[in-house]
Amino acid sequence: MGGELAQASYFPAHKRKQKMALAPPPWGLPHHTTPPGYGWPGVGANGGDWDPRPDAAGPWASDALPIAPATPSAALPAPDPLDLCIGFLKRRDGIDKLLKLVRYTAKLALVTVTASQPAAAPALALAGGGSAWPTSPAHPPHVLPSIFTPARLAALEASIGDARKAYRLGKWLQGVAAFREAGGWEALGGGRGVSPLLAACAALGDGLYFFLEQGTWLVRAGVAPLLWGPAITRTSATAELASYAASSALALVSLDALALREVALRRALASRGAWPGNGPDVSSIRADLAVLAAKRTALRLALLQDGCDALLAASDLRRGSSGLLASKPLLALAGLTSAILGTRKVWLATVQTGQAKAKAT
Repeated sequence: MGGELAQASYFPAHKRKQKMALAPPPWGLPHHTTPPGYGWPGVGANGGDWDPRPDAAGPWASDALPIAPATPSAALPAPDPLDLCIGFLKRRDGIDKLLKLVRYTAKLALVTVTASQPAAAPALALAGGGSAWPTSPAHPPHVLPSIFTPARLAALEASIGDARKAYRLGKWLQGVAAFREAGGWEALGGGRGVSPLLAACAALGDGLYFFLEQGTWLVRAGVAPLLWGPAITRTSATAELASYAASSALALVSLDALALREVALRRALASRGAWPGNGPDVSSIRADLAVLAAKRTALRLALLQDGCDALLAASDLRRGSSGLLASKPLLALAGLTSAILGTRKVWLATVQTGQAKAKAT
């Protein structure tokens, strides 16, 4: 949220995700969930090992990741586009991701416009509404002022930052629910394995981040003392970074498990001597391989989004530093990339819901 208000320049320069947020998953952290239909490694039904069965979901498994079904998409009815848009906008995460997309687009445009302005821009901009016409403020040209001026872009970016904070009021409760679904304090102590431990850490960090963001919003609104701002910002950014680190580690563990499962499926396919033949068993194995590929893609995109958001959180934590963490174009691109990935994920989840409803009718 850097640059949103002159009197609160210490506040975060970005407004988070909800890092790949979707419609409320079981524990409210879509980017911290397992691929649908699979439990995390170490939490299977067969005594602690990963259970590769499609129906073997762990207690914190979620269908939040928009994975393509095993059946051909042509067999699923196509939902109405207008209904999809309405369903997308009904989701709190859908609105949040759209706001994030607009905000970082404005931030990137602000960086571009500021960099392209000539040295004598202040007087010329006042005279021509951002135009570089050779005139004086006393004789402005008869043209409409541009909407893409630094002041207007900065105002838009700051307004959306405040709106996202207010809109996410109470969202920290989803982190509490996610922590409980992951196993609570028992999982946090390592009593249930590595994957539940990472899931609990991710949920706890996310819940703490959103709780502290409410404090930041109260400070910006003038309700809480301004002196609280720096401490809240640092603690919030630290919790956010811890959440990203845990969710990224969880995704890497899942990718490794998916790779092992894929090797097993390909060996089973080759043992039938039917490659690339046909048959019920072969078709089922191929369908499972296609699902695994979709899950792998979703997890890799989740890692990319977590990396972009972690860069923004690190910038908030190290405010005033130099180098990459102070590069406005890089931070704007990272935020825009995260917003695009988050919007895509919420949209795919909405399409899945629309297809399920259309099929049921």
